[in-house]
Amino acid sequence: MPVRAELVEVLLVVAELSHPVDGCGEQAIRFLGSDRDHPERARCWAVFAEHAALVRGLPDDRTLPDGLVPPDERASLLKAATS
Repeated sequence: MPVRAELVEVLLVVAELSHPVDGCGEQAIRFLGSDRDHPERARCWAVFAEHAALVRGLPDDRTLPDGLVPPDERASLLKAATS
């Protein structure tokens, strides 16, 4: 179980870092780089889309420790699974 929780934590980070940056403003692009410079973001989004049903179910998974998916990270994860 601890390994699974750690994998979910990595997935939450990947979801947050894979959100499109272009159009978010010059400061975000300077800090995170443009989407053109980071094609891995599109690949991550494709994987989230491919496994959307599983990703959407993670925040409600009762086998994970309470509080593992806080509300802001839940929103980021769900956004990645619906885009």
